Amino acid sequence: MLSEGDAIRSMISLRLGVVPLAERFPFPGIADPKLYRELYDEVRRRLGLELPGSDSLGPRRAPDRDGRNGDGAGGARPGPPPLRSDRVQGHVLSRATVERLLGRLCGLSVGERAELPCLEPGRADLIIPGRRS
Repeated sequence: MLSEGDAIRSMISLRLGVVPLAERFPFPGIADPKLYRELYDEVRRRLGLELPGSDSLGPRRAPDRDGRNGDGAGGARPGPPPLRSDRVQGHVLSRATVERLLGRLCGLSVGERAELPCLEPGRADLIIPGRRS
């Protein structure tokens, strides 16, 4: 997603497959930094194959029509229960917020992630790989 302030300028959806990533890079406990780095490198490699203007070492970020660059993240937004779709759809998260939430999630076991009231049932094993896909 490319944004400028609060305005979304362009976006693209790529089919990277969070379930296959979660099967290949499981995080049942606290996320192992080495395994997380392998996941990160794999997603960058695959993005490099799918995004225009990228190479096998990873994306150079998808440019907008005027050449500006953007970043994106997928997954669930932790928030207060009950999680209402009108509070999530279109909600903007800063990169710093996403990184902070990722750090929190990586410090939890899959069982602890499953207990979070803001995470949909069945997503505890997918949320960490889903962050990068």
